[in-house]
This record gives sequence, C-alpha cells and structure tokens, in this order.
Amino acid sequence: MMKRSTSATYLSNMLRMLVLLSMAIPVMCMAQKGKRKAHDPHETVLRDSLILNAEVAVTVGDLDSAMSKYSKALWMWPDLQTKYAMAQLCALRNDSAGYCKYLPTYDAYTNEKTKYDQHCWRQDSVPFSDSGFSEKDFGGMTNVSRKWFRATNKTVHTFYNSEGNRKIVLTTTPTDTVFSECEIMASYPGGESELFKNLGTNVRYPQLAQDAGIQGVVYLSFTVKRNGSLADIEIIRGVHHSIDAESIRVVANMPKWNPARHNDRAVPISFNLPIRYTLR
Repeated sequence: MMKRSTSATYLSNMLRMLVLLSMAIPVMCMAQKGKRKAHDPHETVLRDSLILNAEVAVTVGDLDSAMSKYSKALWMWPDLQTKYAMAQLCALRNDSAGYCKYLPTYDAYTNEKTKYDQHCWRQDSVPFSDSGFSEKDFGGMTNVSRKWFRATNKTVHTFYNSEGNRKIVLTTTPTDTVFSECEIMASYPGGESELFKNLGTNVRYPQLAQDAGIQGVVYLSFTVKRNGSLADIEIIRGVHHSIDAESIRVVANMPKWNPARHNDRAVPISFNLPIRYTLR
C-alpha cells in the first residue's frame, strides 16, 4: 500500500465502469435459438412471487423480510423497477448507503436524480500540495479532483498536470490503493486478440438462459494485482444469475495478466469488462 499523509474513504464500482468502459473489451457469445421467450416460466413465477411478498412485507412493516425477498429477486436477474423498489426500502430502513447503491443511476429515475446528486456523492478539487499524496509518488501533478461515493464509502482521485491534462486516476480506502489509470496499464498476455480468443473459447452460454431466450451485456469489475493475478471479481450490472455466474467463472480462470506499472513498479489496478451474450 502507498503511504499517504491523510486518510480518506474511497471508490465507486459504477464510476469505474463509466471511466474505464472505453478500455474494456467486449465479446459476443453466440447461440443458435429458434423461438425466443422472455424468461423461464417457472423462474418468472418464483420471482414475481418474491416481489409480491416483498411488497406485502413492506406494508406490514417487516422490512427485513422484504429486503431478503427483493435481494433474491435481484440475484435472479436485475431490472430497474425492482432496483428502485430496493432503493426505497433502504430509505425506509434509514440505510442511506443502500439507497445510493440500489438507485439505478445508470438509467436514473428523473424524480430521484436531484436527491441522489445531493445525498450520494461529494466532489471537490484541491491543489496537489493539499491532497495528502507524496510528490515522490506523483511528481509533476498540480491539481487533484476528488469524488466520494456514499454507497461504497470510497473516493476516486483524478490527478492533473500543469497543462490541465488528466494523467492518473486511482481509488483508495483506509487500507488500500488501487489505480484506474496510470503510466502502463495492465494487459492480458498476448494483447486484446488473445483476450478475445480466451473468452470465445471458454465462455459457455448457459443452457438455462438459452432456453429462456435471455441475452444482454454483463459488466464485471476486477483487480489486477501486483503479481498479475485477478481478485475482487464482481458483477457491476448483471443480466441473469446463470449468465452472471458464467462470466465470473471465466474471468476467475484466466491466466495472470501483465500488471500495471507506475514509477517503474507494479501497482494494483481496477479493470472493467463487458461480456455480451447474444442469441441468434
């Protein structure tokens, strides 16, 4: 971990996706399919029942039961309406971090945007000398923009040089520092073409999702550690539990990457990867 003169709280998975999406590598997984259906009827009935029972639980004040049922429904597959209901439930529980986590900001409800902007994040900009970072580690930087997110209690730091050019992006917690952009980015061994090949060879379109006619893009986030191994693999935005699980499996079984480097030393870095599942 890099030494810092002040402690801070840091990073949002959603921001990492937005910042690094242009660097992420999508893959299309094809499956032959005739007639397409919306979802497996049995799973649809079960999920609808969970949501209905959650709504009833809210009306009688059993908020813990409602939370459990909404969580199971979202695990099966996410949708904006259920995420929004979960956000409102968190608000009833006085869980402000949960509210900020579940409100679907990537397609925000208009009537919640002002509240989200006022409540869920803070942003400022300070001279580098006031940022708490070391000149030894980040020489030539003049300003640092900071954005803190309530949902994760993490902050994104963006470093600018004297010309106003963005040079480095990193996220920190009280115990760790993870880069998002630096001098030498992490890379899959052999480059993007080999990454495409790995995904094309190893991704298996789940039969459950094929039979139900489910397709879409899964957004994953993971950390490439200093030794090139992958850690902290998680779904940022899922499609269906079977597809989400398959995406995590494939990433977890990748070989070590070439680690990112800053100041001629390996550093941990976050990476975001969309995987597209398409029926044809």
